[in-house]
Amino acid sequence: MKLPTIALLIMISTTTFGQILGPKEKAIIYLKNGEKKDGFVKDSKLNVKFKFDKKDEDIQKIRLEEIDSIDYEKQETIYYRPLDNTNGEVLRVRQIYSGKTKLYYHYERAFDNGAYRVFFVQGEEAYLTKIFPVGILGNGSDKAMIAYFADCPKLTQHIQKRTFEKYVNNQPKYKKARTPGRLTEIVKFYDSNCNK
Repeated sequence: MKLPTIALLIMISTTTFGQILGPKEKAIIYLKNGEKKDGFVKDSKLNVKFKFDKKDEDIQKIRLEEIDSIDYEKQETIYYRPLDNTNGEVLRVRQIYSGKTKLYYHYERAFDNGAYRVFFVQGEEAYLTKIFPVGILGNGSDKAMIAYFADCPKLTQHIQKRTFEKYVNNQPKYKKARTPGRLTEIVKFYDSNCNK
């Protein structure tokens, strides 16, 4: 009696353990080489585990540098972009605005185990540039934006005068998303008036 029960428990725990550790979210992976993989994924710190079918035992590991984006069936698309530094770090980001200049964000851990959003822009360059928050309590963010958009004096003047902040504060659609709204309006202005 005990032997069949133990064998059953081992089978259930092995199957459950494999399901927890293996790829389980339905998604499409778009690779930078143009290839597309449709199946199940599990994102880990250094790579993404992939298999074509949930029952597949053959699990492929795909390096983050090879991935353009993953379009999940039940959540937002995640983009994989290199950060503007020399160590080759790749960030998982979500896109807020897509034009000639793109606006992304990702979550970083806070000291209290919470999280906060960090915003990046990407133009024709291959890497992301952090624009908010920059510095202690975000007080260097305007300087970072002015430096990034320096080729557009009209925009940098608006940033200095806080024109976009005032505009967003008066828009009901941005009531709960003032920072993303302000950054989106800045990037849209840049694409429409400067980045031609």
